[in-house]
Amino acid sequence: MHSPGKGDKRLRPNDSPRFTFQTAFPRRLSTPGHYAYLRISDGCDNSCTYCLIPSLRGRYQERPQKMLISEARRLVDQGVREIILIAQDTSYYDYSPGTGSGLSSLLEALNGIQGLDWIRVLYAHPRHIDRHLLQTIAGCDKVCPYLDIPLQHINDGILDKMGRNISRVEIEEILRQARELVTDISIRTTLMVGFPGEGEEEFSELADFVLAQRFEHLGVFQYSPEVGTAALRYGSGVDELHADRRREKLMEVQQEISTERLNRLRGRVIPVIVDRPYPESGSPLMIGRAIFQAPEIDGIVVVEGGDIRPGQIVEVKITDSSEYDLYGIN
Repeated sequence: MHSPGKGDKRLRPNDSPRFTFQTAFPRRLSTPGHYAYLRISDGCDNSCTYCLIPSLRGRYQERPQKMLISEARRLVDQGVREIILIAQDTSYYDYSPGTGSGLSSLLEALNGIQGLDWIRVLYAHPRHIDRHLLQTIAGCDKVCPYLDIPLQHINDGILDKMGRNISRVEIEEILRQARELVTDISIRTTLMVGFPGEGEEEFSELADFVLAQRFEHLGVFQYSPEVGTAALRYGSGVDELHADRRREKLMEVQQEISTERLNRLRGRVIPVIVDRPYPESGSPLMIGRAIFQAPEIDGIVVVEGGDIRPGQIVEVKITDSSEYDLYGIN
């Protein structure tokens, strides 16, 4: 556990739930056998005003690296080829202001596991992403050039009311460094519309930001007041109809960006991890993912080919694309 530094806006609830990480019981996968989520910590010390997680999950507590590496090795021995790191805030793992994120050390250790092919990082708070972490992602051959960075908004006033503890300038610098340091990085983010105080000017700033950044993957959701959150003091937020229209507008922009990006991949040969058979009965097609696609939240690659099975990583020539998905031949 880290004590808050000067100016660090952290929640410190008096009665904080605690969760013991169990090691006595074998891990049971709820995913297909070739990929698995690895929770590296639980709870959260961030002070986002719209979020109940600190109240529900408690203060931040992380799992020792030795325990994580041991679990990862067991997963790989069971046939897992892709490990996806998750937490409420993955980039805060063993984080120390001034020296950076200990997530770099964990990634380097995971990168050395024989039989593991892909390592993916989700839920990285932008406040704790530093140059060293980005260089580690770039330097580890098994770490996917992919980073999920929930930004929520870009207007400084809204970010402050949200308790994000980061500014637009700082966000843009992180994104610039990520593009500069990690070749062909795919960045996923999530944004919130309709937060109290988001007028047309603030929303236009957000829409222009999405257009300028051209994220590879984007999710948008509407603000929903939650009893017990600090954001309730700001009022109910933008009415549901207007908030929904704003969400739809951002997704329309993103759809155009994604369509254009995937169209450029036609004719290229890319590695694809095969996840499952195509759902249509008797179909010879398989569903997989490229290295820039996380399971369940991003698009897919529909693969036509011969004797390919779930868990294999195969070379696929892209022949077609849609708004979010790719189609190809093995």
